[in-house]
Amino acid sequence: MQGKRVDIFLDDEHLRNLADEGVRPSDKEYSLLVSHLVYLLPPVFPHTGITLSLNRVHLYTAIPSASEAEKHKEMISHLDAIKRSVGFLDVNYGRLVQRRGSVSGNPREVRVEQKRVDVQLAVDLVLLAARDSYDIGILVSGDQDFTDAVLAAKDLGKAVGIATLDSTQPSDLRWAADFFIDLKDWRNASYRTI
Repeated sequence: MQGKRVDIFLDDEHLRNLADEGVRPSDKEYSLLVSHLVYLLPPVFPHTGITLSLNRVHLYTAIPSASEAEKHKEMISHLDAIKRSVGFLDVNYGRLVQRRGSVSGNPREVRVEQKRVDVQLAVDLVLLAARDSYDIGILVSGDQDFTDAVLAAKDLGKAVGIATLDSTQPSDLRWAADFFIDLKDWRNASYRTI
């Protein structure tokens, strides 16, 4: 029996931004989401004799500085709850920086941006593929900037899929992937191949 190791790469900011769609898992539901993502793979890979096993879950996020005590405490609590509910979890931290100006053009408005998080995720997706650390990667993100990393991991012989909302899926990223999992109704385990 041939086994396939599955790694899941979670863009935590992307999941947090899906809260308005009712898709974001609660802290305790992260393990349920991970289980569903692995559960959805057999129809995508219907080869006889393949067993799937969760290898690692990689979570990428940024933590507010300790000077923002309430936000910092909330994020630490969020991450602790995820760590308690998800096995085989690696948490990778970027940083948050404040920038003046907004998308609307108001120069006085201060916005907060994550730094290094997306780069860490993209590097890990490719580096772990090159090290043969996984066979199937699932990227939970809708960020089109990951397109080249997905293609690089595929060039290294890995199957890579995207899990996000269909309505938020940029076409370049979607078409670069081997398969797509729609998170719109993830609690009911819906899937489709590309």
